[in-house]
Amino acid sequence: MNSAVADFLRGSARRTRRWEYLGKQPNRWVLFGREDGRILSMLAGIRVRRSLEVWYWECNRARGASSLLNGRLKELFRRYRPCSVLWYPQATPSLARVLAQHEFRPLRELEMVLPLARYRPRERPLPAGYRIRPWRKSDFEATVRLDYAGNRGTINAAVTIRLQSRAGCRECTRMNVEERDFLGGDLLLFRGRPAGYHLAAREGKTLLLSSLVVSPRHRGRGVGS
Repeated sequence: MNSAVADFLRGSARRTRRWEYLGKQPNRWVLFGREDGRILSMLAGIRVRRSLEVWYWECNRARGASSLLNGRLKELFRRYRPCSVLWYPQATPSLARVLAQHEFRPLRELEMVLPLARYRPRERPLPAGYRIRPWRKSDFEATVRLDYAGNRGTINAAVTIRLQSRAGCRECTRMNVEERDFLGGDLLLFRGRPAGYHLAAREGKTLLLSSLVVSPRHRGRGVGS
């Protein structure tokens, strides 16, 4: 790590943690914005074939952040010539306008809402050999493996680029379990080995099913419902 990067990270545990995590990804990319030898901004993520995922946008300036982002995006398109770019960091209204200028468009996902006040769960015994227990932090890596296997080759992975790689699945899982309103989940086991999982979070009075995956070899047995 050179001194300019060290200065940019200094005093921010979040930046340091993100930098260290990014350094573990073999397909990472990083673009710095510099002025007078100092780093003022960082745009970074991973590459999946000809597509890019933007994981992090960090900037030292509140004022002028829009112009810095505009410069990094121009550099990104010029250097990598990606066929698509998926943006994950939260953006203020001013930064969102910059993204719109570069023709970023929001992906719309189908929202399925179940009114729990009238919901009555179905009593259905699990097939022989299966059991469910509460999700634990020690299940993290098993969850990543299930996420990657369960989404591989699906429409979900085609839309959400990060699900096409183990590194991306690991980042998705990390984001889910580090959510402030993360509630936990369950792990599905078959003869003691992980076969599926679900994670949930709370948004106001709504329970969000953050992720639900059943291993392909265990589908069609009624264990996902």
